[in-house]
Amino acid sequence: MAFTRALTTLSAIVSLTPIVKPMAHAFVRDDRNASGRVTSDTSLDAVIVLSGEISDEGRVTGSTMERLISGIQDARALKITTMALSATAPAFGDNKATSEPDQRALVALMGPDIRPQFVHDVFSTRDEAVAFAALAKTNGWRRVLLVTSAMHSRRACATFEELGMAVECRPAVPRAHDPNRLESSESRRLVFKDVLYEFSATLLYRARGWS
Repeated sequence: MAFTRALTTLSAIVSLTPIVKPMAHAFVRDDRNASGRVTSDTSLDAVIVLSGEISDEGRVTGSTMERLISGIQDARALKITTMALSATAPAFGDNKATSEPDQRALVALMGPDIRPQFVHDVFSTRDEAVAFAALAKTNGWRRVLLVTSAMHSRRACATFEELGMAVECRPAVPRAHDPNRLESSESRRLVFKDVLYEFSATLLYRARGWS
C-alpha cells in the first residue's frame, strides 16, 4: 500500500510540476555555438547518425526517423556529403529485414547529394561507437558531426569520445516529445521514462569504462 501511494505521488509530481525539465537537460548535449545557427564547417568530415527503432519490415520509425531527418538536414546545411548510418534489424524473431534499404531510400529522397555508408551488426550505443570508430579510421575522418536523440546525446557522444573520436554533438529535432518544452502531462511522463533509462544506462557505461 505504501509503495502504491509513493508511485501515485511520484506520478503526480512528474505530471503536474516542471521538475522533469531540469532533470532531462542533464542528459542533453548540444555543441552548437550560442547563436544556435548552422553554417558551413569544413572541419567536419562526415555526419554520423545513430539508429533506434525500426518496424518488422525494416522501416525506420520513432527516434530513428527523427535522427535521420535531422542528420540529413544538418548535412545539407553544412554542405557535408558523407553520412554514416548504422543498419539495424528487428529486435525479436527470425525476421531478416534490416533498416538499410529504407535508410538508403530516404537519404536518396531527402539528400540526393549525400553518399551513405553503413555499419552492421550493432546492438547498443557502445557497438555503434566501436563500429563507427573503425569506419572513421578507415576513411581518415578526423572530426564528425554526431546526430542522435536529445536525451541520448550526452551518453552517446561521451561513448564515442572514450574511443578517441572527435565529435560535435547535435541532438535531433524531436517529433514526439521535446525535453525543452514539456507542456503536457503526457510529455512530462514520457520524458521522465527517458530520464530513468538514461540515468541507469549512464551509470552502467561509466562503470564499464565506456564513457
